[in-house]
Amino acid sequence: NSTRILQYRNVSSNQTICPIRRDQFEQEQSVMQILHCRHVFDELSLRRHFRFSARCPMCRYDIRDYELDNISNSKREAKEKVLQEL
Repeated sequence: NSTRILQYRNVSSNQTICPIRRDQFEQEQSVMQILHCRHVFDELSLRRHFRFSARCPMCRYDIRDYELDNISNSKREAKEKVLQEL
């Protein structure tokens, strides 16, 4: 999964405004964070955005690449571990 849902108060970011709605986040608000870039959005606004685009509204990262990036990183780390053991 390339996103996670959490309450804004649990976000470790200095981002205080939703870039889509341009409203200030509330501490109890449900937000969605894109894991790769860590950008945070109002949950429903980002869900609506994803109906038309699979890219982060801020940095344009394609969230469909997230799984591929993780698989590539895992394979690279495993290969490095094997080489270290030789």
